[in-house]
Formats: sequence, C-alpha cells, structure tokens
Amino acid sequence: MLASLLQSSLACKQLNCMNLPADNMNLDPAMFLKQKINLRFLDMSDCPLLDDDGLRTIATNCPALVNVYLRKCDLISDVGVQYLSNYCLMLREISLSDCPRVTDLGLRELSS
Repeated sequence: MLASLLQSSLACKQLNCMNLPADNMNLDPAMFLKQKINLRFLDMSDCPLLDDDGLRTIATNCPALVNVYLRKCDLISDVGVQYLSNYCLMLREISLSDCPRVTDLGLRELSS
C-alpha cells in the first residue's frame, strides 16, 4: 500500500515537499527517489533503513533540496552528508540530530 502511494506521488511533476516519518517502515523510501524530482523539502527522520547509498540517490536526484530532516537515521555517516553537500547546492537547513555516525568532519563539509 505505502509503496504504491509513494510511486503515485512521485509521478506528480509539481511535488516539492515530502514528509516520510519512517519509524515503522519496513522499506527504504530512498528506493523510490531514483528519478529526478524537484523536491525542496524532505523529512525522513527516524528512517532505520536510510544509509549513505540511499542518501546519495536522494542527493543526485533531488538537487533542489533546501530543507532536509534526517533525525535519528543511524546508518547515515559523514559520507552521506558529503553527498548532500556536493549535490544539493541550494541546501539551507539540515537536521542531523541523533545521527551517531555523523561527526564534526561531516558537519564541516556542509559549511565549506
């Protein structure tokens, strides 16, 4: 059910905001973001399956992101943060609280 809903919503060309609180989700929402879309806001907080590879997929296919919330995504590291820094040049706000694998090095990537 959720998978088909995600697929349908991504067909909307004007979609620019997606909130996927995935605390009980047993699939990786990043797998649905494998096409270029004009997302500006993305909240994937509490997504236990989102990792650096998923974040690379998101960053390369959603370069217009301005606001990203990734609280409590335990599998994200400095590598994933670097993807956002390299591909999402319009990024203005990011939340990485309670992401234990993100260090000061990753945060410095965002500021450079």
